[in-house]
Amino acid sequence: MNLRCPTLVVRQLDLYILKVALRDGVFGPNIAFLSFIFYNVFIMTERRHSTQPLFEAPPKPDQIDALTGLPNRAWLTEELDRLTNQQPGNFSLLFLDVDGLKKENDTNGHDAGDELIQTTGSIIARSIRSNDHLSAVTRLGGDEFVAIMPGLNTTEDLEIIKTRIRQNLAQSNIRASMGGRAHQVDESSTDLLKSADILMYQDKQAGKAERIRQLPRRKRAALKIANLLNKYASLDDAR
Repeated sequence: MNLRCPTLVVRQLDLYILKVALRDGVFGPNIAFLSFIFYNVFIMTERRHSTQPLFEAPPKPDQIDALTGLPNRAWLTEELDRLTNQQPGNFSLLFLDVDGLKKENDTNGHDAGDELIQTTGSIIARSIRSNDHLSAVTRLGGDEFVAIMPGLNTTEDLEIIKTRIRQNLAQSNIRASMGGRAHQVDESSTDLLKSADILMYQDKQAGKAERIRQLPRRKRAALKIANLLNKYASLDDAR
């Protein structure tokens, strides 16, 4: 726990409330509301005494994503480089990919797809408390987001954040694949981002496999046949 920054201490206590709730199987709207109130009361108090942000500077106009209003890849690159130099081993990165964006675009049009991206970005930002400048969520482009969380450096705490994001997204019938971990000392920002991307892809594949497993047997068989036909069709086209 980082005792040098009271705001980060409060976030650790906030995580502890959720950790106990998840462990005891009592997580729900009441616990989430208690966590929200606890956190924000202390944040408002801390803001009166703290003038040092955890991030170097707010995004410049050309570092803001036009669709979501979130920082873009350019800001993320700068901030990750700074964090790896100034706070090595003391922050985590989470890579997120929205599931089903292509289907949404194909079925309901690109306006619906844009709304899905905007809603997802807003929910992720709220889930990691980015409005308090403790964390930040950026949009890389397409259906990809990256969250950076200074002061959060354990796998257990990162899993709690991921659980909070999944549950908040589920309330809007949105799914996202996630992968992330804490930064390792002497690790470059590029290697950290690549590692989180790989973990996200593994999560996406595991999620697809689980959804297929839950399908009735006949649907699983039909899906397998369809995949084989598509594979053979691709081979014919290659010839």
